[in-house]
Amino acid sequence: MAKVTASDSKITAPFSHRSSGGVTSSAAIGDNQIVRGDGGGTGVQGSLPEINDAGSIIPPADDTLTVGAAAARFASMTMRQLFVHTAPPADVTVQPTGSCGVLVDMPQFYPGEQSVTLGGTGDWALGKVYKYTTGVGTARMLTSQTYGWGGTIVGGYALAYGAGSALIETDISGTLALGRAKCSTAGSSATLRAYGLGSFARGSAYAYNQAARISTGNAFGAYAGGHVNSSTIESNGSGCFAFGAAYYGYRIAAGSLGDYGSFAFGLAETGDIIADGDNCGQFGVGSNTLDDSFQFGNAGLRMKLTDGVPGALQNGDFWVATNDVYVRTGGVSQSLTAMQANFEFSDTDFDILKAAVAHPLINDVGGGFTGAGLTEITSATGSINSIADAGGGDITVTTAANHNLSPGDIVVQYNLADSAYEGFFTVNLTPTPTTYTVTALWGVTDTGSFGRANGFKVPTGGAGTYLLGYSFQYESTAGAEIGLQIVVDEGDSYQEGINRDFQANELTPSSWTGQMTLSDGDQIYMVVTRTTGTNNLAPLGGRFWATRISA
Repeated sequence: MAKVTASDSKITAPFSHRSSGGVTSSAAIGDNQIVRGDGGGTGVQGSLPEINDAGSIIPPADDTLTVGAAAARFASMTMRQLFVHTAPPADVTVQPTGSCGVLVDMPQFYPGEQSVTLGGTGDWALGKVYKYTTGVGTARMLTSQTYGWGGTIVGGYALAYGAGSALIETDISGTLALGRAKCSTAGSSATLRAYGLGSFARGSAYAYNQAARISTGNAFGAYAGGHVNSSTIESNGSGCFAFGAAYYGYRIAAGSLGDYGSFAFGLAETGDIIADGDNCGQFGVGSNTLDDSFQFGNAGLRMKLTDGVPGALQNGDFWVATNDVYVRTGGVSQSLTAMQANFEFSDTDFDILKAAVAHPLINDVGGGFTGAGLTEITSATGSINSIADAGGGDITVTTAANHNLSPGDIVVQYNLADSAYEGFFTVNLTPTPTTYTVTALWGVTDTGSFGRANGFKVPTGGAGTYLLGYSFQYESTAGAEIGLQIVVDEGDSYQEGINRDFQANELTPSSWTGQMTLSDGDQIYMVVTRTTGTNNLAPLGGRFWATRISA
């Protein structure tokens, strides 16, 4: 072996011999220093970083190490890392004073618990913990409330193949649990869980026997979400949030009675989506109080998200049906759609053949109706050829041509000899296109006229107070007193317009405005009546309108 000498911790003699043994000198290299080459300048020399007898790297006096040309520096490091790639017989528990990172790959093939437990503030663990035993066993990644103050992250994959449980969980405030928990045997369970204020659980839980759960503890601000093939996604406590998809009859839940501000949404295949407590939000498909709904708080303010009336109406419901928006209030369904109608009448002559009898005001111009929310009633008019006894207090009216009437229509009959046949009637039946029946006292046959006046029908939810009005200009061929009326149904209620006296060929404007309370299904139209004078009224144009002003 070549002889070497050292001075000032540097070897001054050349050294090129390789040997399996060590190089020794009483004054050669400082204790714990690393021997390194010097490119032939001084042979070999010591280094500032040292390795102690236990194999640990000792940084220089300022406790820093610089690595690479980019000068990555490590200073005052207390972080500890574990790399586990075997199946240790005991659990791994880390409780450092500082932070800790754990990368895990821990299989176990026999019963018992296999777990990684973190107990320090700001710790994290990522990886796999799994059991491949047919006996009872638990695969667990967790943080423990016994140690630390939160800020811990646990994530990865926990698998229990046998009759055991797979858990990824945290149990202190401000912690996060994420990943996938799975068990593949009946009698086992899979849980992804985060306890503590502001905790977070996110991922997937799968169980062979419908015992998979993603949950947060009963604490403010907790969050749970993901996918479970069975059981529950739940986030308990005020200000909590739960969402995701839950199958096989289980539920998504946020909060509990007494909590507030929680929110739950997603898909519960046949279970419930529940947001309990004041000011909570609930949305999703499932067996909720109202299918496909969005509910706020325990007051029952709900929004149905598909077209059609809800199956179980309650005050506070909102929904859309055939393009109209409705609200349920005071036990009554009200439409929020603007309810208004406008009819532009023609300038065709109108013959009033009989005094003191209402004649329907007919619009001869197609397209005279405009409006929203209210249903148009189109005009129909014709001659009555005969009247017969229909039995049961009804009469059968035979018309000269197709009457175009339907059961429920309001028809005005006029210019008949028997006053019992004149006035407002509801059509009961339409046996043929030229016959219809109404309720009237039968006497003898008669002839005359009928008409279904232009008007509008109040739809379901359209009830309320309406502002009604008309404005007309017309001319009489002889002196007469003419009156216009707005009529509801069979004349049960009506608004009298202003009766006007005319001189022959006088052009006369007339207008009127008033309020009327209308109910769902009411039919509104206009009639004209002559009280004195002779016939022939010639409208020169007019307008009849209605607008709902309150529900």
